[in-house]
Amino acid sequence: MNLTTLILDSPMIYGGPVSMVDRSTLGLYLISIGLYFTVLAVPVAGLIFGSWLALTLNLLHRQTDAGFCSLRIQHWKNFTRLHITPDGNLEIYGIGLDRVPKHWYQDEQWDGNEDSVMKRKDAPSWTWKNPSRWKSDKTSTKFSPRIIDYTVISRKTTCKSEEDVNNK
Repeated sequence: MNLTTLILDSPMIYGGPVSMVDRSTLGLYLISIGLYFTVLAVPVAGLIFGSWLALTLNLLHRQTDAGFCSLRIQHWKNFTRLHITPDGNLEIYGIGLDRVPKHWYQDEQWDGNEDSVMKRKDAPSWTWKNPSRWKSDKTSTKFSPRIIDYTVISRKTTCKSEEDVNNK
């Protein structure tokens, strides 16, 4: 007798041998669990998490990144740019946009039309003079990206090769 049979047939755990559940009972169970999560569990968990964020943000002045990322505000966006230098160091730039333009127009000098693409063949878009099809109608500096953080991770020195170690 294997362990699974022993556990499932034990009267102390399940009250006797486990029988199959009919479809109507299973359907009723799944509907009731779905309603439980939809109506009660998810809203309560959201309320608890939202209250925690509101308290830590307003009273303790902490969790500002978590508090603002949950809001659906189109402005104040950030992204990270990574650059590996020729000597192997990793430069990490945090780039921020304080304001995001809302109105855009199509750039007449865009290099992505079919004639221009055929001339360049497989040149990547970052080498084009005008790679973006859209331009903002705003020219203010508040719409310009700025570096908000800069970090360098230095390349570690490599270990000596096995030949160098064996030659000593």
